[in-house]
Amino acid sequence: MSVRLETERLILREPEDADAPALLLYHQFNEERFARWEPEHSNDLAHYLRWVRWRQGESVIGRGISLLAIDRTEPDALVAIVNLYDILAGSAYSAMLGYSVDGAYEGRGFMREAVEAVIAHAFGTLNLHRLMANYHPANERSGALLRRLGFVVEGYARDVLYLRGTWRDHVLTSLTNPNWTPPPPAASA
Repeated sequence: MSVRLETERLILREPEDADAPALLLYHQFNEERFARWEPEHSNDLAHYLRWVRWRQGESVIGRGISLLAIDRTEPDALVAIVNLYDILAGSAYSAMLGYSVDGAYEGRGFMREAVEAVIAHAFGTLNLHRLMANYHPANERSGALLRRLGFVVEGYARDVLYLRGTWRDHVLTSLTNPNWTPPPPAASA
């Protein structure tokens, strides 16, 4: 079942094949901004179609969810992307959180609105216990957003990601679910 979340200004939904052109434009428009924090993005439409299908496959097997945040007043406007990846059940009940926002929407609260909705889904519907989010130390906006959302700094990882020809450090943060409940015991065969 496909995930769809709604907020006051956004509709967050899983990507479809038809979203590949919008994803290409999103990354082209934001390439200069994203260059500081993300790997180089492709200018090949087929790359984004593969990305959509990979994320759809991750969703089907319960390992990840990508949500495109669409502006309710401009249905063709891709505002942000929020990802839950490396979702683990078993004894961890955790996931990694990642996100990006279009420069035209930066500083207007859209990223917070989108991430809050995804956190509510992760801690509610998915019953995850812990979310982890890492950010580059110079990415002050991302660090401030995570602090406002209640994430706490747990550490500092040196040379953790190889991006655009250099190793990058990251600040490690997490948020735990105060309302987590253990799942019911599995039925015996």
